[in-house]
Amino acid sequence: NSDFSQDRDQEIEMIDKTNILIMTPEKFSMIMKKTNDLQTFFKRLRLIVVDELHILDDPDRGPCLESALTRFKLMEKMETFGKNNGSVRLVCASATFSNGDQICQWLNISKESFMRFGEEFRPVQLSKYVFGYQPAKSSFHFDQSLNYKIIDVVNRHSYGKPTLVFCSTQKSAQKTAEDIIKFGGSRHFIKDEQHLSELSRAAACLKDPSLK
Repeated sequence: NSDFSQDRDQEIEMIDKTNILIMTPEKFSMIMKKTNDLQTFFKRLRLIVVDELHILDDPDRGPCLESALTRFKLMEKMETFGKNNGSVRLVCASATFSNGDQICQWLNISKESFMRFGEEFRPVQLSKYVFGYQPAKSSFHFDQSLNYKIIDVVNRHSYGKPTLVFCSTQKSAQKTAEDIIKFGGSRHFIKDEQHLSELSRAAACLKDPSLK
């Protein structure tokens, strides 16, 4: 297996021997263009999994994924994957796109193969709340202002249980964590001394001083 990310190049020989490639849409697009260099790999390829398919709608990254999937469909017709080894299975997943019928038509996938999983499939049902806040003079300032609201939201809805806060970037995640400590206090979410000891041991393993 090989981790094949955008910032790590791999030799052609290594790819040909790889069983699993994990890559970004940009790298996926590049790989799909190297049919002559990667003939051995493509003849062995039998499964493509595309997670977060709604990236197609992203103005920056969407075109890369769209071109790669379009090239894949053309390669199927050209028997790039080896006509005697069976077809390549394409599995796409997304939790947000709503135009499944259009995507099936584009990828030439039958409607019977399109599976929709609604709220009824959740083992634990979700309670959803939407809060509206006054806009700021820029999206950056608005994002920053939301950090002031988190403590109150967590206190009202976490019931003392672990909480996930999603942020758009690593930098914003770090800034949000710092603001939570700043506004809530360093011991706001610490249950007891044992919990503090466990956190201290985990922090000791971090190399970035700002994360400690």
